[in-house]
Amino acid sequence: MGNGREAVITNAQPANTRWQQALIIGASLMLVLTLLAFGLLLVAIQQRLVEPPRFSVHIGHVYFGAPCPSPAFDCDINLNYYAVWRGQDMPNGRIHFDEVFFTYLKKKR
Repeated sequence: MGNGREAVITNAQPANTRWQQALIIGASLMLVLTLLAFGLLLVAIQQRLVEPPRFSVHIGHVYFGAPCPSPAFDCDINLNYYAVWRGQDMPNGRIHFDEVFFTYLKKKR
């Protein structure tokens, strides 16, 4: 008390730790919002509020396509379902497709 030295106690955290916490919280929030948006998009597609995307992608020996497995298949535009297909090359030169995702769609209004 009388010696001129006083202890100073602070609760200040280093700024680096606060930045790390902010980045973790921000990344977690972005992940949750992305998953929520994806879920809402699936519901909107199922309810026919959003037109389902049509695509065909070929990456190496793997193929992805929707709603038909391949552009070689002639799909009706007014399908009552939506499916995502995954294909892979077979040794005999054919392509084998497996269904990855499937949902029924409501009728168009």
